[in-house]
Amino acid sequence: MLSEQSENYANIVHMASMRCPRRPCKRHSVENYMSRAIESMAGLVRIHAIFEEYEIVEIIHGCLTILADEPTLLQFALPKNGLAVIGDLHGDAFCFLKALEFYGFPPNITYLFLGTCSIPLSKN
Repeated sequence: MLSEQSENYANIVHMASMRCPRRPCKRHSVENYMSRAIESMAGLVRIHAIFEEYEIVEIIHGCLTILADEPTLLQFALPKNGLAVIGDLHGDAFCFLKALEFYGFPPNITYLFLGTCSIPLSKN
C-alpha cells in the first residue's frame, strides 16, 4: 500500500513538472473552450462531443503549466473584485463550471481553490 502511494506521488510530482510542448493557449482559445463547456452544462451537447483530443490535451497542459508555478501558501489582501473560495473539486468539471457560471469569470472575480482539483487514482 505504501509503495503504491509513493508511486502515485511520484507520478503526480512528475505530471506537475511537465510543460506544454507547444505555445500556451491564447486568451480567445480559452474563452472558446469555456463557452463550449458551459453550453454542454445546459445539456445541449455532451462534453466529450465538443472537444477534440488535442484540445483536451492543450487545456490540461495549460492548467499544469499555470498551477505548477503557483505557490501552495498564499498571503494577500482581499481583492477589490471579491473572492470566491471553492472547496475540493476532486475532478468534478461540472461543479467547476457551475462555480464559474454562478460567480462569473476572472478578472471580474478572483477564485481561491482549496484542496484537490484532480480525480483520485483508482485502486483497481
